[in-house]
Amino acid sequence: MTTRGVAKRAGVTPGALQHHFAGKAQLVAAASDHLQLELTRELVARTPTAGRSERELAEELLDRLWEMHKGPLMVAVTELVAAARTDAELRDLLAPMQRQAVAATGMVAGQFFPRAAPGAALPALMDTALATMRGLALLGFVDPPAADAMWESTRRHLLTLAFAGERKRKRERARP
Repeated sequence: MTTRGVAKRAGVTPGALQHHFAGKAQLVAAASDHLQLELTRELVARTPTAGRSERELAEELLDRLWEMHKGPLMVAVTELVAAARTDAELRDLLAPMQRQAVAATGMVAGQFFPRAAPGAALPALMDTALATMRGLALLGFVDPPAADAMWESTRRHLLTLAFAGERKRKRERARP
């Protein structure tokens, strides 16, 4: 990607592009920020509906996040973020955006699981879920069926982790 090529595709002059973006890193960061915002909007728009059990909500939220990780917006974000591996300026611009995107996902989860939100377990669980999905999404670039197959067992493990405390409380209540 060159800034000249981006200007041509956008139908603007290179000077107009430079007026808005000082360099390629700023352009890529702005594109990444836009994509992250669109992903957050999609997540909010597609969040599970209330009125069901927490387990059903958790299952739906995980499935929606997984579908988003396989979708075109996440693929584009991944491509842009990969460029930061070898570009320190871009890495410095993207790091805060990445933290903000993870925090936004955690806030959405907190809205659907208010009993869990005050504790440290939900943010840690969301970190684990998102990191796992990112890894599987990368595998999906080369072997989508394998990633989908692994998602099934990964999903079960994440749900087990999420509701382990609930099962323990039920066992303790059931004891005479």
